[in-house]
Amino acid sequence: MNFKQLSCIYLCTFILWCVPSFAREFDKDFILKNLKTNRYAIDTEASAVVLHENIYRHIIWTESGFSEKSTVHMIIKIIKSDAAYLGDIHVVYSQDARNSSSNFKGTTYNLDGEKVIESEVGKDDKLKKKIVNNNVVMSFSMPSVKEGSIIDYSYEIVSYFNELTVNWQIQDQYPKLESEFSITFPKSVQFTTISHTRLNSKSFDLEGDAENSTDSFCFVKRDYAESQKTFWIRRNIPGVKKESYVVNRVNQLERLEMQMTGTGGWDRMIQYDNSWNILNKSWWPGFGGMKEKLTEAHSLYKMDLDSLISRDMDAVEKTTIIYKFLRWRLTASDYNVIGRYNLKEAYSNKRGTPSELNLTLVAMLRDAGVDASPIILGATDHVSPIEKMPVFNRIIFIACAVYVDSNLILLDITDKNNPLGALSPHYYNGYSWIMGDKGKGIYLTTDMLREKMITSVKISDFGDSTASVEIIQKLGMIRSAEKRREWTQDKEKSKKKMTEFRKILPEDVSVIESSIDNETNPDAPLVIKQKCILSFDSKTKDFFLPANFVKFFDSNPFREAKRQLIIEFPYGIDYSYHLNIQLPENIAPENVPEPVNLEFDKNGMSYKKMTSYVPELNMLTVNAAFNVDNTAYGTDQYEGIKTFFQKIVDDNNQMIVLKKAMKK
Repeated sequence: MNFKQLSCIYLCTFILWCVPSFAREFDKDFILKNLKTNRYAIDTEASAVVLHENIYRHIIWTESGFSEKSTVHMIIKIIKSDAAYLGDIHVVYSQDARNSSSNFKGTTYNLDGEKVIESEVGKDDKLKKKIVNNNVVMSFSMPSVKEGSIIDYSYEIVSYFNELTVNWQIQDQYPKLESEFSITFPKSVQFTTISHTRLNSKSFDLEGDAENSTDSFCFVKRDYAESQKTFWIRRNIPGVKKESYVVNRVNQLERLEMQMTGTGGWDRMIQYDNSWNILNKSWWPGFGGMKEKLTEAHSLYKMDLDSLISRDMDAVEKTTIIYKFLRWRLTASDYNVIGRYNLKEAYSNKRGTPSELNLTLVAMLRDAGVDASPIILGATDHVSPIEKMPVFNRIIFIACAVYVDSNLILLDITDKNNPLGALSPHYYNGYSWIMGDKGKGIYLTTDMLREKMITSVKISDFGDSTASVEIIQKLGMIRSAEKRREWTQDKEKSKKKMTEFRKILPEDVSVIESSIDNETNPDAPLVIKQKCILSFDSKTKDFFLPANFVKFFDSNPFREAKRQLIIEFPYGIDYSYHLNIQLPENIAPENVPEPVNLEFDKNGMSYKKMTSYVPELNMLTVNAAFNVDNTAYGTDQYEGIKTFFQKIVDDNNQMIVLKKAMKK
């Protein structure tokens, strides 16, 4: 594309940019009607309803690159007071001298009898901007927001367009009666659309025709001399409430993404990064690519590497030593950048971005003769990457992938609490790509993770009114890492770390001594030990003891009448429970519970319990196990899962009756 062509595009699109985007006016009758409406058929229990949403994005080419103007207009009905926080507006954009926000307008409408009271955003309602993680956050508060209000606000953002991906979040927490999204961009640009909608769109020639229709999903494409505009409108979008056991909520919400995958002149369009193999060729080899960057810090860490390993070590030994050394030495910054790396600076300063830290790990392992490569990943608070093509705003993280005898080991040194050999469940989010001369795609799913927890309870030394209880809980590596991370980040929780383990005990059990083993060792499971006293009434002939002294589930986690989102467990589960009661000669069980064997989804989940009593030894034992092998279930299986868990809860609440032999 030559300079004259770019200048022509710039002039034509700049003229279009100066023209206000197509937006409808909403008269006072519309406002009055909705002020009087407090229940909407789309969701009669909703705390708020988005009456109208309009997002317009206009991208142009300038001499310094692509620029974009985004215009947002929202009209929201606040039905209940718990949604009043929607009146606090936060506008986020990248911190860059070329970026700015402007034209903040806002009006709150309230009803006083038949009179509409308007309160406009004033200077006192605008808050100063703050810088958070290299982003500018502009905030302003809508005035007089309360139950029954309608808030109507709009703003513009002008920014340097460098993300290459445009996102329309169609569905969210609250229902929307109408959401419009449009984008104008030069014809010299090609976008690929990735849609996560459940409906096919009906095509119209003009925006007005689409807006006057009653169709649920409409689409308009308009061609101008040097640009094109696409317009969508989606109606009657149900809100999605927060539900338990959801690993990736955003995966299940309607959205539309457009990614720039080509640029060029009228005669030729050059496509790029529209497949993983093409991305691999762009990111891995060549000047400034990942492969070249891996040599940056070699001269700095060579002496450390030579002192750490020897030639006779195998790949596992080398990996273990280098991983632990770098995890101890390097500290990750609070923000991450994919695409800009300075490994030499990170190693020298002992601090860098998460990408720089894990690339340093890859570099040292490769220099040690280990088959290590960078792996680019998604994260569960973003839409999962897909095999079809790499979507840039879904690529969140770089970790280290090591192959030892065809076995894949995943490593991440960015958190001091990360154990050797596994990533946080946060990064098991679908398709991922191992960078290399050829490159390779793999799926990372929650089925690949397993959490094993063992609880052992021993009750002995019965007296007239007490017994000794010893409880040992061995957490799995996943929960151990989560707990260490939680205690590191929250000092108050760290001080009260034993509280949560005491809460699970029956009320008549008091803790007299407790400890945690391996608290500071991220490569070993946490072991919680508690010595307790069980109290019971010395005058009663019978007393009750829980069969599940430490319950798998105290209550049913699936309480909703209906389920909107698929059920996702963050990892596979192997929980086991062992109770051993050494009874004195004068106490015996009056009943021994029958065995329990529950299965769901062809043993995708199971719960089993066996109780036995040996009179000759006067010993009562309970062994239980809860397993999850399949980690994802559809909404059509919800009733079955709900019933399955209720049976577990009911069994966990079963009591063993112990009978005393009364003295004559």
